[in-house]
Amino acid sequence: MIALMESGHEVRILLIEDNPGDVRLFREAIKECTAPCSIRVARDGEEAKNMLFGNRAESDPLPDLIVLDLNLPKVAGDQILLLIKADMELRSIPVLILSSSSDRAEIRRCYENQASCYVVKPADLGDYMRLVQAWGNFWMSQVTLPPRRPVLGAGV
Repeated sequence: MIALMESGHEVRILLIEDNPGDVRLFREAIKECTAPCSIRVARDGEEAKNMLFGNRAESDPLPDLIVLDLNLPKVAGDQILLLIKADMELRSIPVLILSSSSDRAEIRRCYENQASCYVVKPADLGDYMRLVQAWGNFWMSQVTLPPRRPVLGAGV
């Protein structure tokens, strides 16, 4: 089990996805996972930038995992990935690409830019649900996630 679960913390997921149907499906599928989690949603690249790079406060903690769609309005997902991996405070957070694109050059570019994994969204609803459940159980129950950074001004 991961350290976050052992200490009673839920895994904080930031889902960056503009399709409301995919957001709903993701939420439903992740409910079946064994680890407790909370999900915040950014519905476009600009909102994701604001959540990740805006005023960082204890009331708005950083995620433990980021699930990123690439085809986003306002700021593209590949640009969000670059910004995350260039930031000292964010770069250790796993970024999981969940995209409808199976373009080999795009997949290579994401890995070159330090994506933790790249998964092509299945077109079949049942396959999508099984994929997200398996992904969630793996990343939230089997993987040891990076330790959370202490909040500035908080006791160590």
